[in-house]
Amino acid sequence: MSKRGHGEGTIGKRPDGTYYASLMVGYQKDGRPLRKWVYGKTRKEVQNKLDQLKELKKRGVTTDLTFAALMDKWLDFKASQVRPSTLESYRMLLEQYVKPELGDTRLDRLTALSLQDFYSKLPSLAQQKKGRASKPLSARTCKYVHTLIKGILDQAVRWDLLWRNVADQVMPPKAEKKDVEFWDAEEAMRFLAACKEHRLYPLFYLAITTGLRRSELLGVRWEDIDFARGWLKIRQAVKQGMRGVPTEVSRPKTRAGERTIALGEDMLDLLKAMPRDPSGWVFASEAGTVIEPRNLNRVFYDLVAKAQVRKIRLHDLRHSYASLAIRRGIHVKTLAERLGHTDVSFTLNTYAHVYDEQRRAAGLSLADLVQEPIQQSVQQSSEKTEEKPERTEEGKSKKRFFGQ
Repeated sequence: MSKRGHGEGTIGKRPDGTYYASLMVGYQKDGRPLRKWVYGKTRKEVQNKLDQLKELKKRGVTTDLTFAALMDKWLDFKASQVRPSTLESYRMLLEQYVKPELGDTRLDRLTALSLQDFYSKLPSLAQQKKGRASKPLSARTCKYVHTLIKGILDQAVRWDLLWRNVADQVMPPKAEKKDVEFWDAEEAMRFLAACKEHRLYPLFYLAITTGLRRSELLGVRWEDIDFARGWLKIRQAVKQGMRGVPTEVSRPKTRAGERTIALGEDMLDLLKAMPRDPSGWVFASEAGTVIEPRNLNRVFYDLVAKAQVRKIRLHDLRHSYASLAIRRGIHVKTLAERLGHTDVSFTLNTYAHVYDEQRRAAGLSLADLVQEPIQQSVQQSSEKTEEKPERTEEGKSKKRFFGQ
């Protein structure tokens, strides 16, 4: 590397004859310097780029955008990448909680401290908007808001609107881990008995015996069922729309969601006995259209009240299936595939409390672990001895000779 010119900063020459320069513009989360690099064919070209970097460093950003303007640009950018319902959930959270508090802040004045202060009061914002009687914003929602903010600022860095993401410097809200709710076998049977005469009885039966999501249950079409092989292919999902966004039918979010699962003979018999709606939906509305997800919720809660079982969410039928399957010894990888989980570790973490029961059951005493198998082995050996004819003396001597 050649000697740096006076006042040129960190300009150097590469082995191929080109030049480079760097300028420290801040610090990373771990305290290491954050540097920006420029390259050019001549020293003068690199010097000009370095001077531009220095000027931009003084300003902190390359734009005078407010955070609200950046959010709008980011939403437009995401519109072609996510589902309408997902985009609307982004927009709702940003407009309700982020824009009123941080929207007018210019990007060059958005600091880690101002962001940390926002997170501190975020849980109470819902109460301020809806009245003191409302619940604070959940820790999970607060964590989701942070994820959105971090994603927006990450994109701003990629767009060269910011040098660094201040969201990397703050302590994000912690999402509480809630224990999943589920029915035991007796509660599941009581519920099914209570809704046996309802036209959607097969839907709830399918939910409890497969753990399908609400969107997947409503997305089942007759063409997805292979009665000869006993398979059901999950190809589409019915998502509830938000604030003017209509209910949408789309492919599952992940590749793991597009899966084929085996159905029990009892489930197949139920499906065979069902009348087929011309629409092609297995579980169609009375008008022959796709069932609105929120309407299915209403039906479910009415049936829960009728069955007089513990009130859980419709989604918790999925957890009920998983819990019952684990107790029946279904392997975790098989369970993860049936549930459409991308990672087996997610299945283990979600149902850790159920697997704890299996772990406790594995704490066998020495008698359980050794003595009973020994007794079985001795019994089997004695049975074999009684079945086999006694060896001749010649055979016994050969066995001893060959060390057998």
